[in-house]
Amino acid sequence: MENQQQEVQQEPTAPKEVSRFMSPTISKIVSALARAQSKYKPLAKNCEGKVSYNAKDGREAGSYKFRYADLGAVLEATSEALSSEELAHTVLIGAGRIRVILLHSSGEWFASEAPIGSPEEMGFQKFGAQITYLRRYLFAPLVDLASEDDDDANMVEGNHFDKTTTKASAPPKQAPSAPATAPMNAATKAEPASGKTTVDDVLAALKSAGIEGKVSVLGWVAKQLGHPVEATKELSSTELLVLHGIAKQLPLKGKA
Repeated sequence: MENQQQEVQQEPTAPKEVSRFMSPTISKIVSALARAQSKYKPLAKNCEGKVSYNAKDGREAGSYKFRYADLGAVLEATSEALSSEELAHTVLIGAGRIRVILLHSSGEWFASEAPIGSPEEMGFQKFGAQITYLRRYLFAPLVDLASEDDDDANMVEGNHFDKTTTKASAPPKQAPSAPATAPMNAATKAEPASGKTTVDDVLAALKSAGIEGKVSVLGWVAKQLGHPVEATKELSSTELLVLHGIAKQLPLKGKA
């Protein structure tokens, strides 16, 4: 009697939900980005902008100045650190959108995107300026780098914007850190470092998108991370970074 071998068929599993903002897995890129952040160079605010605005909606005409770091300064501050951790970024433009992607050698990635106008409608000079602005606007949150808006979006709003490139000023000298006088407890370890993304940053971004309340917030967080979370205080600094980047791309409440 011949023995017939039966193939064991596994039950099909549902594929993970695909996000257009990140790869199905992110553990390797999160670890690499966390290491790279500690190697960023000081960000020099090398430009000064002057915005002149017209009178409208009861507001008088006026102007103001501000200092900021342009795209070149942002790349100078981050490129070497990102490269050392096998991280790179690229920009894709098409179908009325610009998409900035942060890639890791493992194949994992994060992405950020925004709509753009067409060069035929706005002219190629304004189109190019728009791309430069949006490249920095989208790239900085991906790598968790704080920088001022290039022109506070005033050119897009129709206001007059003058840019002056200045000599990059040396970053202020930091006083030596005082020695710790108390042991670091678990709560302190979980708290993001000063200047990094916080729980409040994430909650504020979600509120702008109309996501409020413990149930809604924790449900959204669990969906993005792929596992349940009982409280936002449990989130690590790298998880907060990822969630903040995604939340800032959500449509604003009432403007979806």
